[in-house]
Amino acid sequence: HVRPEGVLTCRVLGACGVLPQRALAGFGAERPVCCRLQLGANTWRSIAVDSEDGDFLWDEQAQLIVDQVSTQELLVTLHETGHTFRNGQITGQRAISLYDLVERSRRQHVPSWAFPEAPPGSFAGRAARAQVLLSAAFHSLSTSRSAFSEKLGSLLLLTIDCARHVPRHLEGKRLVVRAFVVAPGERPYPDAKPAAQTFQLKCTRISPLQASQQLQDSLYMRNFGQANFSRQATGSSCSDDDEEVARRGRERYIEADEARCREKLEHLWQHFRTADNSDLSEWADSDREGCIRTVAGLLDLPDWDRPRLGELIDELRQRQQGEALGGWAWTRGVSGLQSRGLLRQKRPMTDKASSNGVRPLECHWRQQLRVVVRSPATQEVWVEVSHLHRRSAPEVVGAWRQPLRELMMRPRMTDAMGPRALHRPPSQTVDAERPSEAFAVHLKLELLHLQPVEASF
Repeated sequence: HVRPEGVLTCRVLGACGVLPQRALAGFGAERPVCCRLQLGANTWRSIAVDSEDGDFLWDEQAQLIVDQVSTQELLVTLHETGHTFRNGQITGQRAISLYDLVERSRRQHVPSWAFPEAPPGSFAGRAARAQVLLSAAFHSLSTSRSAFSEKLGSLLLLTIDCARHVPRHLEGKRLVVRAFVVAPGERPYPDAKPAAQTFQLKCTRISPLQASQQLQDSLYMRNFGQANFSRQATGSSCSDDDEEVARRGRERYIEADEARCREKLEHLWQHFRTADNSDLSEWADSDREGCIRTVAGLLDLPDWDRPRLGELIDELRQRQQGEALGGWAWTRGVSGLQSRGLLRQKRPMTDKASSNGVRPLECHWRQQLRVVVRSPATQEVWVEVSHLHRRSAPEVVGAWRQPLRELMMRPRMTDAMGPRALHRPPSQTVDAERPSEAFAVHLKLELLHLQPVEASF
């Protein structure tokens, strides 16, 4: 994940010129109005206030994360609350460049920004002359421990990778990771709003690599069916003969692709040399994993083909050793090896659970959460994995906490990616299927201090 460039602190003072005559337009009584800001994927909404003359006062502060300050724009709109079948937007969308917003805020106390005119007859056209009073300041980020400012605070980055060894009663359920910032020793209330949360994903025993391989295989089966075009034209269903034709076409493509890959690997084995003039055989003896990873990148192979690539490299090393002992040339031996399906083949599971044929339950998010922390020296981060029900409160299935003071003491204020054992509620019993494996969430923590405006933009 890309590290953000900074934090944009916006002051939303109010709006003026918003036409309040809903009754004249046939919309009934007036409703409260709020201001909505959007910067990339970050959104913020003010409280809803009433007004009789079309001037609204909020005077609120919003903090939005900036990923690319040179290209991003702040989107501002006004909305009426209480609508059921629409978002209640009453103005056009005003896009403000971050550079213009910060520069005008330096010269003026609270600059005004006019909303664009909406199309005639639209619901947003009633507030075509509206203006919003908005100022902002950009704060860059620092990894230096001594750069902390008590007035600005810090930005906490949580990179959520996955949850492993999920209890089996949650198979097929959708889980979400929620992050809170709490006082030492406290925990969030059941109905508390999280500072940040991930998307909802379903627990499954299929790894992302296996899911990608299955999807790629299904695409191959679709593309190599010779009766595919006639079937699409006639609208008939797929028959057994069509599937057999598609399977044979896919196998022929795999054999041809593997032959090209073997030829490239043989060429690399003969001519590739490292910086210290070592060949691939010597490199594989000293650093087998590094050699396989580099060769896979040179041959443009996916991750699931690396185990078979390692087997081929081991075979090449054996052939080369046989040549040194007076055997036949290893190049002829390699070219005569029987094909074992280097590309797009079914691989044995490498997980520990493959011994009994059952893969543990996992949930992969691979998402980064950003939370602004006011006082990291006296606060803690609370991370919980929850099962969200449709009509009830979230069910917490595991929680983990860490004082941010400990994170500030680490080198570069970073805690590397690793498993964090989750504490399960007392109402849940230990999973009998795998009692020795700990239910854990894999994440990375990073703390960045906000810098003053003078040293930022």
